[in-house]
Amino acid sequence: MVVILIAYFGLEYSFGDIFVNKRWLDRTFVLSAISFTTGFLLGTLELKFLERIGDYLDLCIYNLKNAWKGNWGEKKTFNKLIEILDERYKIYPNFHIPISGNNFDIDVVIIGPKGIICIEIKNIKGKFDFIGKETFKHDWHNGNSCIDTLGEYNSPSREVLRHSLALEKWLKEKGKNILSKHMLLLVGGKAIINKLEPSHYFIVKNLEELQLRLSDTKIDPYFTTEVIQDLIKLFGDKYLR
Repeated sequence: MVVILIAYFGLEYSFGDIFVNKRWLDRTFVLSAISFTTGFLLGTLELKFLERIGDYLDLCIYNLKNAWKGNWGEKKTFNKLIEILDERYKIYPNFHIPISGNNFDIDVVIIGPKGIICIEIKNIKGKFDFIGKETFKHDWHNGNSCIDTLGEYNSPSREVLRHSLALEKWLKEKGKNILSKHMLLLVGGKAIINKLEPSHYFIVKNLEELQLRLSDTKIDPYFTTEVIQDLIKLFGDKYLR
């Protein structure tokens, strides 16, 4: 605002100096012209800067809201798992797969008599189709209904499959030829499943259904006490309990 006022008064004085006093190149006029030009340029830069700041703040708020929703969903899930699983199971929150080039983690890894169970938690809203490895979202554009195919890095289906492959690759590198069970948990109650076709993972609609799914999962005879203890050593001691 200060820069704009300087530019305005500089312009007014310059025009007065030119048309009233008939002076063009004296020192006062030159300074006035410089003031106007500088004020105009600085004012333009200020407006551009404020526009960029506004866009940046909008992005920060959007990311903060998503982070808060994700954190809320994870905490609810962790508390539910502690409630329904007994001491035979170790619950690893946000497990980072230690392989080269990996910069992501699995929201929850459970190790116990039923095997290795991985859960990806999504607190999302809208209507979705989960078909194989693809996720489609029903949306509106310009007043028209449409179905969008979610991309590689915002598709829950692709995320689950990408993480499962990375985990099993890491286990194989450690001499453990073990397949893991994967679930996509939709917390928050705002996601509607419109269409669902089987894939290599399970869709779980809420925490109550998660409890039923875990209860229905059969004990795997391969996962003896010795195997479980060996896996716990491999995964580390950063488990909830």
